[in-house]
Amino acid sequence: MRRRYRYSVILLLSLVFFVVAPAVLLYTNGYSYNWKKIRFEKTGLLVVETVPSGAQVYVNDKLQPQKTPLTVSRLLPDDYALRLEYPGYLAWRKTLPVRSTESTFVKGLIMFREVLPRLDTAIDASAAAVRADGTAAVLSEDARWTELALATPAGQLTFLARFPAGQIAHPDISWSPDGNRLMLTAESDGRGLLQVYRPATEESLTVVPRPSRPSRDATGGLRLARWNASGTAISALSDSGAVIWKGSGGFAEAIPGTAGAEDAILGDDGLYFIRRLPESRSATADVSAVPPPKALWRIPVDGSREAEKISDLDDARLRFADMAPGLVSITRQDNGQLKTYPTAGGPPRVQGVGEHVRWEKAPGQGRMLVWNSFEVSVIDPNSGWHDVITRLSSPIADCAWHPAGLDVICGTAEGVFAAELDDRGGRNLFDLVRFPSVAGFALDAKGSVIYIVGAAGKLRGLYERPL
Repeated sequence: MRRRYRYSVILLLSLVFFVVAPAVLLYTNGYSYNWKKIRFEKTGLLVVETVPSGAQVYVNDKLQPQKTPLTVSRLLPDDYALRLEYPGYLAWRKTLPVRSTESTFVKGLIMFREVLPRLDTAIDASAAAVRADGTAAVLSEDARWTELALATPAGQLTFLARFPAGQIAHPDISWSPDGNRLMLTAESDGRGLLQVYRPATEESLTVVPRPSRPSRDATGGLRLARWNASGTAISALSDSGAVIWKGSGGFAEAIPGTAGAEDAILGDDGLYFIRRLPESRSATADVSAVPPPKALWRIPVDGSREAEKISDLDDARLRFADMAPGLVSITRQDNGQLKTYPTAGGPPRVQGVGEHVRWEKAPGQGRMLVWNSFEVSVIDPNSGWHDVITRLSSPIADCAWHPAGLDVICGTAEGVFAAELDDRGGRNLFDLVRFPSVAGFALDAKGSVIYIVGAAGKLRGLYERPL
């Protein structure tokens, strides 16, 4: 009996060794047993980092013992429901795949605060342009006046201009890229009105085309006015062609050779404009012939040489969307198609859909944030990569990059939201502000505060919301 017992014990220990030892070896090499598939599988990792750190992590509703940053190891290949929570912040949820021998990263995730906006300055606004420091230029209207004023986060309110009700129509206001000047455009008495304000010096002036002859009054207004990249000059169109306001005085100088221009934009190396190719005239010319195609032109602003053709364009209603070093973007008004052309000439490098462009870092640097009234996209101009971030039923008024480059902030007439760029498991959209009406917003340079001009019930004015 004792010998048989010893043999049984030795046999049992041998069986245990030959069963357990491989399992231990597999476990130490990153394998786990998958009871669903009844086999050993190589595991993967889930690495999570958040801003701010210290968020609680739930994987398939199971709270992890550590807070972010953390690494969840020994996960069998599968899809995992991930939830991140931090007191006072909006929860983040997403389902992400974990693959064998691979690490799934959630790095630098921005968590947004769950707070209500705070009213800084009370004012009723029909339109607004907000600077990154929170200073807002606002237009307010009543039965008697249309007023342009500045509102600051400190509660200060300064009036810049006042127009009798009905004197101006379709007003629009925009800050120069450097934030030093403010431009107001509108229609007045059937003409385009252009006014420039420098709030720091209380300077204001109305810009008109310089008369072609000294004895002649300036006639006709200016339209399609836009700042250059540095904010030191404005390009626009007059009845006779393109003009440039160079930062001082009340006259915009005409640029010879731009008659017939349909739009113009000022670059570092000259004025770019859209115009049809010259028609060939002959005695037998058919007056019903198709007009010549359109082209992109460039001309030095000092008039040192004639305009040169850069690229052929679509025969459609076109508008400039952006000017950056080496690149100019043009939008078709009929279908919203956007094309970005090299200023050195040649076919477009980038194609997408949008009417507005904002660069990730600086003009011509990083990715392009492109949007129209209902769609937001991100485009890599180097590779041509294009991704639609979101589509909305409410018209999109403005968009901005979050400084971290992982989210974009967009505004509609009813609120401001953040959209993440990571499309794994679907993109999260976070409502940051939900108002009955929003006239404008801006994100500060650090991405820590958004400033909003809008109405929350009866309280109307400039608000701020920490992010």
